[in-house]
Amino acid sequence: MNFLSGAGGFGIFLTLLVVFGVLLLFRPVVGRMMGVDPQKISLKRHYINETHKKIEWVLFGALITVIITVFIIQVPLIFNDEGLKWYLDPMPWILVLLVISESIKAYLEWKHEENRRNYKLTLLGTGLVILLAVIIIPTGFFGAFEPGFLKPS
Repeated sequence: MNFLSGAGGFGIFLTLLVVFGVLLLFRPVVGRMMGVDPQKISLKRHYINETHKKIEWVLFGALITVIITVFIIQVPLIFNDEGLKWYLDPMPWILVLLVISESIKAYLEWKHEENRRNYKLTLLGTGLVILLAVIIIPTGFFGAFEPGFLKPS
């Protein structure tokens, strides 16, 4: 699916803007429709309690460790022309840890928040991110980031 293969910089920028706009506006818009607690649009992480904060930092440390380990294993494979292994790609690891992290957040919202509908929105948001990742990553952002895309022909 290469509908951005002939697009210029503005087309790619506009597509990126739409994707990030959908991600940023999803929680406030859908949250209002579902009747969950309103939250400001921010990039700051919202922790349910101290346990949640500790779990998030442990998962973040695990993610960094996995990415560094994968990089160390993958570099010799690249230089020896052995090809890349799918399990050495960092994106599946990031997605797995995202699902684990958001599942823990949803569980803690269900368990500790007054408004128990908040966890449903967290699960829907996680589903949206996974759906976009499954669509965008394998296609190279719809052909925009394929090798040689911006090179003159």
